[in-house]
Amino acid sequence: MPLCPLGGWAVLKQGNVRVGDSDAIGRPLLGRVLVIFNARLAPRRRDRMVLVLDRLRRAGLEVLLQEAPGRDAVEQLAAKIGQYGALDAVIVAGGDGTLNAVFNGLPAGIDLPIGLIPLGTANVFATEIGLGSGIDAIADTLLGGLERNIHLGTGGGRVFLLMAGAGYDARVVAGANLRLKRFIGKGAYVLAGLVGLLRFRRQRYRVLLDDGEYEAASVVVCKGRHYGGRFILARDADLTSGILQVVLFPQASRRALLRDVLAVLCGRVHLLPDVRIIPSRRVVLEARDADDTDAPVQLDGDLGAQLPITLTLHPQRRRIIVPASSPLPAGSTPAAGPAVPP
Repeated sequence: MPLCPLGGWAVLKQGNVRVGDSDAIGRPLLGRVLVIFNARLAPRRRDRMVLVLDRLRRAGLEVLLQEAPGRDAVEQLAAKIGQYGALDAVIVAGGDGTLNAVFNGLPAGIDLPIGLIPLGTANVFATEIGLGSGIDAIADTLLGGLERNIHLGTGGGRVFLLMAGAGYDARVVAGANLRLKRFIGKGAYVLAGLVGLLRFRRQRYRVLLDDGEYEAASVVVCKGRHYGGRFILARDADLTSGILQVVLFPQASRRALLRDVLAVLCGRVHLLPDVRIIPSRRVVLEARDADDTDAPVQLDGDLGAQLPITLTLHPQRRRIIVPASSPLPAGSTPAAGPAVPP
């Protein structure tokens, strides 16, 4: 199957699924789908995408394959999705950053289910919805998975699916070498984290939540349970819920930071006596020190905004395709009242 040239598209089509066809899983997705992927995908990841798309083609889908040279181009492509005519779904082939770009680019009037071929570094969203990494598991989900409505977070004019953070984790994201990330994956963040630990300096943030005001050295606002891969940070977070789970790390010292990082890696943050995890529908983050008034904020693992920032729930929910065995609940907790504009 030839890949499309830069900025172009290819159409892959075959007959409908027959009764008894081994590719027909559950109630197969039939029709016309747009697949968006970042042209910077490594060759081995591109090969995995091709294998999944071949399964979809053999199951009877008409596939429009569209590549974009970078995240900004992915977002611009998603913003013009109407030019592709009638579609039954959009499939994102990439990591959390590419998925975030698509959700940020989608026009408000577009209500299509979004599927995922996870090809990123951490693939946190795939872990969150219970999507495996095998070719068959991915194809089976796209062909016969379930739909769930999820609430997106929003702030600084951007949306996020999984998390937003200020403090140490945002500085790690800011310090990660993107070229190095392409070759060693998560190792680029590990190196940036070590540098951040060695160059540690005290920072304090003012955090305004629904139930009052707090102060913290680092803050992670969670829509999903997982963080940095398979590490669980906020056990009560739920993509389908209209609630943000705010993790407050209060201590500002190199020793406390090392302890907090180890707790995240061991899934024991909730056991730390001084760390608080507080539900809220609205979060205001501000720097205490004048030197940090424009400190970076990470959204879904990429730099996306600066302080000060107000984080809340986006008024429009989005439909996603999840495995039949996904841990996401079928119901959804609505956000109370209209979302506050970012």
